[in-house]
Amino acid sequence: MAFGLNLSWQANNANTLVDAGFDLWVIEKETPIDSGTYVPIAPVQALPPITKNFFNYVFSAKTDDVSSLGNFRAVAYNSGSGIYDGIAVPIAVKLRGYANIGDIRAQGWTATAYPDAVVQMAIERASDFIDMICRQWFEPRYRRMSIDTKNVDHLWVNVPIIAINDIMLDETILSIDSFEIYNRHLTHGIVNPDDRSDPRIAWGEGRETVDIRRLYGGGRFPRGRKTVVGRGIFGYTEIGSYDYHGETADNSQIPISLGQTPGPIVRAATKLSILRMVPFEDADGMAKATKVISEKTRDQSYTLASIPESEAGFGFTGDTEIDSILKMFMGPIDVGVV
Repeated sequence: MAFGLNLSWQANNANTLVDAGFDLWVIEKETPIDSGTYVPIAPVQALPPITKNFFNYVFSAKTDDVSSLGNFRAVAYNSGSGIYDGIAVPIAVKLRGYANIGDIRAQGWTATAYPDAVVQMAIERASDFIDMICRQWFEPRYRRMSIDTKNVDHLWVNVPIIAINDIMLDETILSIDSFEIYNRHLTHGIVNPDDRSDPRIAWGEGRETVDIRRLYGGGRFPRGRKTVVGRGIFGYTEIGSYDYHGETADNSQIPISLGQTPGPIVRAATKLSILRMVPFEDADGMAKATKVISEKTRDQSYTLASIPESEAGFGFTGDTEIDSILKMFMGPIDVGVV
């Protein structure tokens, strides 16, 4: 059985290896655990480009044992020369999904009835469903975005921006120092206005040089399809209870914290995972019930209230709480006019 692992690393200081030509990561796993020996777990070509401050990679671990993940590290690699830099960077690893096995166990679902492998598979399927319905994702993910341009000074993207590493226009790489990155929910702690509702990149007043602006019509992006390529971290996240908002350096526009999955999404993923792993007939009854209206302790019987007729058959899952959360976090619909 294969499960998704999400590997991530963030450095608050710019990685000078990028300027030295190291453009890929090689991911290695300690095999066996605690042996001190690391072996590559994926081909170099399968990994995303190295960036100056952060790294994210999701891959499939073919194992039934989800409780013994082991240790992972990343090594920078120069794809042109085939040279490794020799410096290993420890990276964080977690099972993919917005909930975790502990969240499910906390609701009383035991390992005897539902083994870890069953629970993890349900979590991944529930998380994928949430992404599909909401048209966005809720954790930091590295992406290389190809963006259409419309002869204006802004670039709109459909997913909230966490951090941008660089922007390429007409095969020329432009530094983010030339742009204003709208990620103030992480860099300034501002959620009114909430940049997650209107994620965009704009020419920065006082940031870009006059020569750069003159190249592109006084600070306007030329009209075209997939004209601009932006590389960085995207996703709808929020500052956690123990995180701090701010920038890694003055005017760097790179947040100290990449944010966390919003609590309501974790709640929805937990409930939906349970619905995904229990037998179909039980899941149907759980989704349609809202609360216990009577109970007998001696006979261990109870009666569940049904959902109102006005809500019956309406929604994505049949569970009114999950459906209301998903509706609240749905991303904008991209409409094209010809």
